[in-house]
Amino acid sequence: MGHDRFSPHLHPNTEILIKHGQSRLTFCSLNEPREIAGPCILIHPPYTLHRIFAEPYQEYDRHIVYFGKKTVELFDPCLFPLDRFSPCATTVIRFIDQELEQLTPLLTSLESDATPANEKALILAMLIGRIAQKANPENTIVTATESSYIPSVVQYIVEHAAEKNSLADLAARFYVNRDKLNGDFRKYLNITVHQFVMETRIAQAKCHLLDGKSVKDTAELCGFDNVSYFMTAFKNMVGIPPAQYAKTPYLVD
Repeated sequence: MGHDRFSPHLHPNTEILIKHGQSRLTFCSLNEPREIAGPCILIHPPYTLHRIFAEPYQEYDRHIVYFGKKTVELFDPCLFPLDRFSPCATTVIRFIDQELEQLTPLLTSLESDATPANEKALILAMLIGRIAQKANPENTIVTATESSYIPSVVQYIVEHAAEKNSLADLAARFYVNRDKLNGDFRKYLNITVHQFVMETRIAQAKCHLLDGKSVKDTAELCGFDNVSYFMTAFKNMVGIPPAQYAKTPYLVD
């Protein structure tokens, strides 16, 4: 019933939101709210600020699929046609219920723990291909890219999260003072720059841990000079220590 995020948010992976039914959704990046009724699919590229809103009394079914760069790199672009969608803004594609029903077997296989990982990658490629076939100008909406400098700050932090960038360094890079940067950041993301840097580092740490990196190596790769501090920060934000997360990520993800 309903759905809302208080402020725009982002993900390190591509997000596909598949919405069934005739209820209305409002979506936006930062400054361009749009409303759409009926079945649709929304594609949010990595690190794209977005917000989705549905009234509390509105009931609707949805599926959400996430995938990262490693999955995309498994395929030739013609077999994984992400170029049909905007690389820097939300793409919304209108569907009809019968068309979404045809995608249900693919979604069921993706959600099943019994489906092997290599098969899931192929099924995901099939899903992307099916969605791309519908991405024509007549039934597609692309949100305007945000004119604010904050998305550029977000991108820079994500790409340089392991580096020692203080608030003063970031403010100087984007030609604003520290108070304005922090204020604008809180306005758009509802957190401080420091909090976002920490969240980004911990998100990247999760990936390194799942790739088999040690806790010590992960701390270094994510810009933590002190392993003990990294372990404390990770547990505070994730809920379990990094070594335990590497073995049992399903406890929190």
